Amino acid sequence: MARIRTVKPDLWKSEQIGEVSVEARLTFLGLITQADDYGRMKGNAKLVRSLIFPYDDFPLRKVSEWLRELHEANLIRWYEVEGREYIELPTWGDHQRVSHPTDSALPSHSEADSAGAPQALQKLPEDVRREGKGREGNKEGIGKESFGVTPTDASRSEFDEWLADYHRVTGRTSVTGSKAARDAFKARCREGKTLQDLKFATRGCQSDPWRIEKGHNIPETILRASNVEGYISQAKDQPARAAPTSHANRFAEMARQAEIEERQVA
Repeated sequence: MARIRTVKPDLWKSEQIGEVSVEARLTFLGLITQADDYGRMKGNAKLVRSLIFPYDDFPLRKVSEWLRELHEANLIRWYEVEGREYIELPTWGDHQRVSHPTDSALPSHSEADSAGAPQALQKLPEDVRREGKGREGNKEGIGKESFGVTPTDASRSEFDEWLADYHRVTGRTSVTGSKAARDAFKARCREGKTLQDLKFATRGCQSDPWRIEKGHNIPETILRASNVEGYISQAKDQPARAAPTSHANRFAEMARQAEIEERQVA
């Protein structure tokens, strides 16, 4: 059963919180109030919606999107055990003091199936992974304007340019610009990072074989506040360090050179 919980003022200064949408932040606060004494709860998106948004008619896919944002920002662990979805708050013990905790009836993240992420997250439709239209109002979920967030066309085009460069550098052309990635990009720009800085960050991450092997070379991780400065420095300080060559990288570079040559001829 949910109990009274504590939310510290420093929550709003957290870089992790700053990287997710306002809707995801509200969802995170709701999860804190609904978790058991060990920071766990059932993670079915339909149940989460009924507990946190009982008076709203948000589409289920929007709730899944917000949970996915929180999962990718490491604010929650969204996992599956024996076909059932669960949520665990990884920093629960750092912020909540429960004097007489009741034993949790739910499995911990350490018991998660080998796949880790729940099927609901793995199967999230592509249109949910991209930034929403934002002006649809309650038909498609919360409109961006209702929260005072109206990204400019310029910021969108800069992100698209960054993503195109990311595709060229990594060869991962199937990776789309998720909402979490776009929000992280905008947050880094607000902090003073330029488009060129963030392109350097891609190269810095891609130059590290260990990070590639661990799957860290995805937009959301590259653009994360705790990572981006180190990646930029790595790219600038070690320009001679080449990224691992792959067929995809070679083909992407060939296409880029052909495009340059075509422009020169024109």
